[in-house]
Amino acid sequence: MTVRLVPGADRVKLTENTSDVAGCKVVGNVTGLMPMGDKQFYFEATLRNRTVGLDGNTVLLTARGEGVAYRCP
Repeated sequence: MTVRLVPGADRVKLTENTSDVAGCKVVGNVTGLMPMGDKQFYFEATLRNRTVGLDGNTVLLTARGEGVAYRCP
């Protein structure tokens, strides 16, 4: 399965560093995990697309394939 990036998703920053989101606004939780049968697969493109859908531009990764989306200046 291939997930295509929506416009702007290629510019979403992924980080594990909380200082990267200091001064940013939380817009929601996001996941790149997608169930397929009895398994879950991680798609970075899905994580990026969902972040753009929330008007975010940065994801603070909290677990494999999951994080909190932020809108940073």
